[in-house]
Amino acid sequence: MDQLREFAERYTAAWCSGDPASVAAHYAPDGLEDVVVNDNDAEYHWTLVGTNTGPGGTGNRVRIGGFEEWTIGDDGLIAASLGHYDQAEYDRQLAEGV
Repeated sequence: MDQLREFAERYTAAWCSGDPASVAAHYAPDGLEDVVVNDNDAEYHWTLVGTNTGPGGTGNRVRIGGFEEWTIGDDGLIAASLGHYDQAEYDRQLAEGV
C-alpha cells in the first residue's frame, strides 16, 4: 500500500507538470485525495483545481474530482487504468466557472 501511495504521489506530480496549453492546473491538496486498494485493483482519487488558460481558454476556474481504476499486474505495476470524472460538469465549469 505504501509503495502504491508513493507511486500515486509521483503520478500526480508528473500529471501536474503536463502541457501548459491545456487547463493550467494544480491539485488540491497535492491532487491526491486517496488510494483505495482491493486485491489486484486500486482506485486513485484526485481533485483538479485550475484555470482554463490554454489556447482559446475561457479564463474560468475549474474544480473537479474523479478517480482512476488501476488494475495491478502480477509484476506489481499498473496493467490498466480507466479514468472517471463528470465530463458534463467539467464542460460547464469551463464555460461558466466554478
